[in-house]
Amino acid sequence: YAQTHLSALQAKARKAGVKAVTLLLEGVVHEEIARAAKSKKADLIVIGTHGRTGLAEFFLGSVASRVAAAASCPVMTVRGK
Repeated sequence: YAQTHLSALQAKARKAGVKAVTLLLEGVVHEEIARAAKSKKADLIVIGTHGRTGLAEFFLGSVASRVAAAASCPVMTVRGK
């Protein structure tokens, strides 16, 4: 299911003229994203965020902030709707 969904998103991006690379990985999320970006020599990581604050962020943590701390390239966060 995940690979099918990623392929559909990649096709949508390409149709819009955006070069997109998709990867399906398993492991600790922020570590795998940072590792993949480094191994692919990514120029930028773009990651969505739920925009949680306060206690919700404290208890649930923020994958986006952990990626930003671990990444070897710039990270741009995009807040979801």
